[in-house]
Amino acid sequence: MARFSLGFLIGVVGITQFSYLPSLKLTYILILMSVVLFLFPFFKHYFLSNWSLFFVACCLGFSWSLIIAHHSLSQQLPKKVEGKTLRATGRILTIPENYSGIMHFDFLIQRLETSVSIHYPIIARIKVYFYKNSKRLINLKKGDIWQFTVRLHRPRSFWSPGCFDYQAELFQQKIGATGYVVEKFPVRLIHSENKHYFIDNLHEKITTNVRKILKNYPLLGLINALTTGVRFSITEDQWQVMRGTGTNHLFAISGLHLAFITGIIYGLVRFICCRIPSVVLYIPAPKIASALTLLCAIFYSAIAGFALPTQRALFMLSVFLSAKIVGRHFTNGYSFFFTLLAILMIEPFVVLSASFWLSFFAVFLIFYSISNRLKSFNKWESWCRIQITLSLGLIPLSLLFFHQISWVSFFANLIAIPLIGFIILPLSLFGSLLSLISFRLGSISLILSEHLLEFLWKILRFCSEIPFTQYHSYLSMRWIFIASLIAVLLLLGPKGIPGRWLGFIWALPLFFFEAKGPQQGDVWIHLLDVGQGLASIVRTQHHVLIYDTGPRLTPSFDTGKLVVLPFLQTIGVKKVDLMIISHGDNDHSGGANIILHQIKVDKILSSIPEKLFLKIVGPEKTMDLCKENMHWEWDGINFDILYPPPNDVYEGNNSSCVLKISNHLHSILLVGDIEKKAEDYLVRTKQNKVFSTILVVPHHGSKTSSSITFLNQVQPAYALFSTGFHNRFHFPHQIVLNRYQRLGAKIYNTAAEGAITLKLNALNKKIEVETYYEKNHRFWWD
Repeated sequence: MARFSLGFLIGVVGITQFSYLPSLKLTYILILMSVVLFLFPFFKHYFLSNWSLFFVACCLGFSWSLIIAHHSLSQQLPKKVEGKTLRATGRILTIPENYSGIMHFDFLIQRLETSVSIHYPIIARIKVYFYKNSKRLINLKKGDIWQFTVRLHRPRSFWSPGCFDYQAELFQQKIGATGYVVEKFPVRLIHSENKHYFIDNLHEKITTNVRKILKNYPLLGLINALTTGVRFSITEDQWQVMRGTGTNHLFAISGLHLAFITGIIYGLVRFICCRIPSVVLYIPAPKIASALTLLCAIFYSAIAGFALPTQRALFMLSVFLSAKIVGRHFTNGYSFFFTLLAILMIEPFVVLSASFWLSFFAVFLIFYSISNRLKSFNKWESWCRIQITLSLGLIPLSLLFFHQISWVSFFANLIAIPLIGFIILPLSLFGSLLSLISFRLGSISLILSEHLLEFLWKILRFCSEIPFTQYHSYLSMRWIFIASLIAVLLLLGPKGIPGRWLGFIWALPLFFFEAKGPQQGDVWIHLLDVGQGLASIVRTQHHVLIYDTGPRLTPSFDTGKLVVLPFLQTIGVKKVDLMIISHGDNDHSGGANIILHQIKVDKILSSIPEKLFLKIVGPEKTMDLCKENMHWEWDGINFDILYPPPNDVYEGNNSSCVLKISNHLHSILLVGDIEKKAEDYLVRTKQNKVFSTILVVPHHGSKTSSSITFLNQVQPAYALFSTGFHNRFHFPHQIVLNRYQRLGAKIYNTAAEGAITLKLNALNKKIEVETYYEKNHRFWWD
């Protein structure tokens, strides 16, 4: 079972490494190979007879995932209808969630047509957003059939280093498009089937009761997350505490929560059955306890919405409890690998999820490292050893997926897990269910659990505020990740493994290897993909500059948090020397606040008035005005502010800071959103000073900028556009593109290429260009 499961896993992972999806015809060849390999055990060759099943599994895993991938991609939105106004009829698949005035849900389309009744192929599933919290949204229920007027786009995420691959998540969920309801058109309820969704109605009722009872309590969102899996009420400050202590997994219903609940129920039922002799005469107490525990586990998972981590834990638990019910015994290894294989067969692209790897690797570490030794320890020693194993063993995966680890996570989890698992979680769940019968009695239990959580939260907050408890890194090279995994397996291996001390040597690259950066006289510019906005990072040998920070639309959609900070972590930046906010528009300044609160920034330059600056970043920070003729030098690179003039009246776009960066071979011009007025000033007063090899195109390619006179003076060899995918302004404008093409400039656009990196070498005239799309493209991006 182990070889077959691992082979199937390797086959599935193999397909995810392709930039373009192979033809389905390949499955015929692989199936034929599987048949041939399956026959090898009948021959005498030792290697083939022992490993043929492994290779068969690899072929089958690859073939099965290839078939699923082709099916999922066939259900994506046709490119020809992207951005068009469409009438969609279908069923609401998930319970609508409202966050920051935006309601979203999954929608199963049954009919898709234009206003003139032109029908399009059915897209199985889409994610729909309401951008206004109007009264009509109150009546949206899971299971109801509605007709909406929508505008849809194919899935798209930020293509920048370190960013979460949102497209991979949507592909895994088989979502073929995302879009929003067009408010000016009416919506229509076609048919209500909500009464058939008992569990979902119960889920909604419990969520409503918890909100009513704890509406004035600070940790309402955390209690809701524990009871129903709804996490949109958790604040950014609370997320920060959880990330700082490594406890965010405790507030996402998963196998850990299921294990605590089922363990308590199993022990309680068995205790009661053993006190009733007339019952155990016919059915043994363990079988009764196992059956009731399995039913409760299914019920709790259903209340939690059958999230993927819960599904995996429920499946493994079902194997274990079913074996007890029928009187069979399965080893831990058999249960583990059987569960792994079953989940991969049901949903192969679950391998794109971080939770899949973290949950299975955590269970593997316990079985591999200490399961056979736990009986020799008392309960407290066993608990500490499990925590040490998981805290150390999950370091490589935590750095790979989240780019950070917390040194206090061991102590925080040592306190938090038993307190939440044995007291707060049972009290919260009991109170939420009891509130359906007696609102007052349920309130007592829920309020008590909230007070206990407040006590725990004070400890966690204290731990998160201890300085130097966070280690940030990014496993950008696969060999470092593999080396760290080998280190973990050696150091945490069972007794008897030779050379365990070598694990320390294998771990060295994880903490001491530094990726290559600019040398003396070099300058690298990274234009990040932040959608419709601008964020760029400039690096010299010993300094880092941020020019603009991208937009912030909601607390959860802040490109400073989603794009800029993850990128800084990938390149190992601990401190920023200078942040320039070109002007006050949200698409250039929105991400500044979160960046300034998450990483040390020595100095801020901007042209915006003080009142606007305080509104954007708060009163804790100060700035200097960006003025013409400012100059400094870093590592042999010259930096010059060319605009705006001193004492200039703030005019929004036309007050953008203009920065020129140059070495003795090349130069870069960053101009923000300047328009023709500012361009004419630069041409008139700076003349040859604006001549640059690389130009970050003004105002994203708007017709109000990139005047012919200005471009003739700059003469860029490279024109970099920072625009949003299918942005509503239709940037860059075709007239502007034509101007750059006539100049012979090489054109790059973040909407098409993702993040763009240009490396200017002091010893080489050739400029090295890298695009994130070309380097990291996966088949689900198309």
